[in-house]
Amino acid sequence: MITCVLNADVGGLAGQRVVLRDGVVEDISADGVAPREASVIDARGGALIPGLRDHHVHVRSAAARRTSIEVGDLSGRDELAARIRSHLQPGRALRAVGYDSDRLGQLTLTDLETLLPGAPPIRMQHRSGHHWVLNTAARALVTSRGFAVPPDGVLWDEDTALSAFPSVVTTAAVTEEFRRMRARGVIGAADLTVTNAAEDADVLRSTAAGIIDVSVFGTPDAARRGGVDGVKLLVHDHLGTSPDQLAESISSVPAVPFALHAVTDAALALGLAACHDGPDDVPARTIRFEHAFICPPDAVTAIAASGASVGAHPGFILTQGDRLVTALTAPERQCYQPLRSLVDAGVALYGGTDAPYGTSDVWAAMQVAVVRRTPGGHALGAHESLTPEEALAMFSTHGLRDEAAAPTVAVGDSAVCLLDRPWSIARTALASTRVVTVLDH
Repeated sequence: MITCVLNADVGGLAGQRVVLRDGVVEDISADGVAPREASVIDARGGALIPGLRDHHVHVRSAAARRTSIEVGDLSGRDELAARIRSHLQPGRALRAVGYDSDRLGQLTLTDLETLLPGAPPIRMQHRSGHHWVLNTAARALVTSRGFAVPPDGVLWDEDTALSAFPSVVTTAAVTEEFRRMRARGVIGAADLTVTNAAEDADVLRSTAAGIIDVSVFGTPDAARRGGVDGVKLLVHDHLGTSPDQLAESISSVPAVPFALHAVTDAALALGLAACHDGPDDVPARTIRFEHAFICPPDAVTAIAASGASVGAHPGFILTQGDRLVTALTAPERQCYQPLRSLVDAGVALYGGTDAPYGTSDVWAAMQVAVVRRTPGGHALGAHESLTPEEALAMFSTHGLRDEAAAPTVAVGDSAVCLLDRPWSIARTALASTRVVTVLDH
């Protein structure tokens, strides 16, 4: 199949003709005549850029959230009870997401029973995605399937037990999630759900086939079986894990990429110590610190020295920024997501949305990496902002490794995106930029 894009902006040059054969760029010129056999697209001055990659997403969770009860916007427990009550149906299990402990306090089973006595099974997820609160009926359902649940009904990083509930995720819903990503120009993604088994990876790959390319990170066991592309580990600094123990966990798995979930400065320090003091093969692994939200200057230096990279998620400034400006201390705000410092230190950055826990819109995430402002207008680390070109490069296939020029395409490239405007205009308003089409096959 031959496609000819006319009047395109390519690397800042307007009026370019780009010919693609089976999704691969075959010719770029100023010739305004399309090959006779080609399907023609008028770019109307829009830029052609390489396809994007979301380096950190949770696809099934994103699909599940669309059929869940959203409670992240609520400020009081009475509001919470009213919203849940409006969805109650006899015998039907409910899934609520996004509850904010800063607004509602730390909820327990007792709190849910007080608010909604005798309700059918309810499971409520914290905004972080790292713990669930079950009511009495939900706890009974889970324990009846052989899973242990503490008396307070709170499950920390224990999603396996949730298999006791009827699935709210269909293949069609996951397929639609992949299509939404593609519509924003994302032609590749990495699912970093920590519980992914080999079977989960197979399903994700088959569902994404023909839409986007997907890589899957998961459990160490899945990696030993060769079923995933990388391993995701949570760095449990609060559980007394030692650097040697963490290093051993890394070394006990075949040589695959490792994503170490490290939100706090303590978790980041533990991960860095494991790389520095652990077995000889740990530094040689492909280590990526996911989030590294609180990353002081000494940690930036240590990451650069270790050769590790960082999975960056600037979109949290949009989804959590107004909360963070009050929840973080002044020193923490100064070193929150230090993107500029990391780049200047030579650390590679890989942009991810962390959807559904962060914004699912890669373009909005790019924009906030540049402006560093919360929805309420608060500056959060303005000194750590990136250029628009750098922000886009974070979401490229190879990530941001050094200075970034304006995006362009070349002969031999495949999976390119047509934007609705030239890059010179898009760079000034990334969040409002739209992808007209993806040309890949």
